[in-house]
Amino acid sequence: MGREDTFQRAAALAATARVEEVHCMHLLTALLEQPEALLTRAVAIFGVDIKELHSRIVAITSALDARQGRVESKGQGVSPGECSP
Repeated sequence: MGREDTFQRAAALAATARVEEVHCMHLLTALLEQPEALLTRAVAIFGVDIKELHSRIVAITSALDARQGRVESKGQGVSPGECSP
């Protein structure tokens, strides 16, 4: 999967969640779905279980999307620090 495909997958994840903006967690989820991606290989080198990490990222992304949906339904924007720790 190429770079453009990764962004398209991230956009599809956001659309499935019914949120208007693609954020960094959608992109991270899309990257972790690609075993050949440099990020995925680099993380795996350090012994991280990619499937477990992906599952956790999906859960976090779902929670963020649900929160974003509630905020948007109130007519407010998403804060710029949405992906900040």
